[in-house]
Amino acid sequence: MNAAVYPWQQGAWARIRAMRRDNRLPHALLVSCPPGTGTRAFAEQVARSLLCTAGPDEAPCGHCAACRQYAARTHPDALWLEPEEPGKAILVDAVRGLVDRLRLTAAGSSKTAIVDPADAMNVNAANSLLKTLEEPPGGSVLLLVSRRPARLPATVRSRCQRISFGLPPRAVALEWLGEQGVDDPDRWLSRAGGRPLAALEWSRSAPGTDDAVVDALLEVLERGAVPPQAIAAGATLSLASSIPLMIAVAEDLIRMAAAGEPASLRFPERVERLRAIAGRVDVRGLFDYLGELYGSMPGPSGSLRSDIQFEGLLSDAASICRTRRKAAGGA
Repeated sequence: MNAAVYPWQQGAWARIRAMRRDNRLPHALLVSCPPGTGTRAFAEQVARSLLCTAGPDEAPCGHCAACRQYAARTHPDALWLEPEEPGKAILVDAVRGLVDRLRLTAAGSSKTAIVDPADAMNVNAANSLLKTLEEPPGGSVLLLVSRRPARLPATVRSRCQRISFGLPPRAVALEWLGEQGVDDPDRWLSRAGGRPLAALEWSRSAPGTDDAVVDALLEVLERGAVPPQAIAAGATLSLASSIPLMIAVAEDLIRMAAAGEPASLRFPERVERLRAIAGRVDVRGLFDYLGELYGSMPGPSGSLRSDIQFEGLLSDAASICRTRRKAAGGA
């Protein structure tokens, strides 16, 4: 097994190798997998293998001049297109610059380009890439990476061949986490919703940072109000890290409300608090709140300050309990 490919990616990697052996590899691939499962790492593996001089359709050797240049990000035929800042959009000028570089003569047999996240391209940027996706210059291969492919225009998706894999089997993910030295991998994998790379990251984060956000939301739901310490918890993590935790709490509460004692919880160590809240929260309000959380994930056009947005999400959570109490009082 190639160490650069995660165990749950072996099937997709075998598909890539088979297409290369049969000379059927498309010029545009859309790599779309759940966050926390190694989407970018897989795209990098494909790009390295295309540029490696060790041999066709094999895993990159890691030792040849091409592999060393790729690792240093100095390979003349390896291109990357990313937002200038995380959460910002990829603009049309950046895409045009990429296309111009693809048109230059390759130092080797062809060029590779990774666009990540591809769904960060605004409409004009995506449209400017369409012709290149259909006919990449010089046999180039474009790898579009997206954890939310539905955000991509249909015109882009239709011009790419999809490579995807879902969440790995739990036993496979637990074994891998154990090999990485994670203590209590079952707990962290549950918290990460089955996403092994997210579980690994959370297991290595500063103790208590994740807990502060989780407990802040639970306290707000218990009180029906937003205490100052809950607002302060928003400073411990970025909004991009806080919202997935809040989504996990909301999903656990919905499971508790629907199933009573579900077999799987993201936060099983907080089952008593979750049970108490689920017994008095407005379930329809929870579903609406979950949708709001998903819609609040930072995107390329986000401009609202993260602390203001976090406080607003807590205030909306508090209103769920207040709505239930008013309804009960009116009955």
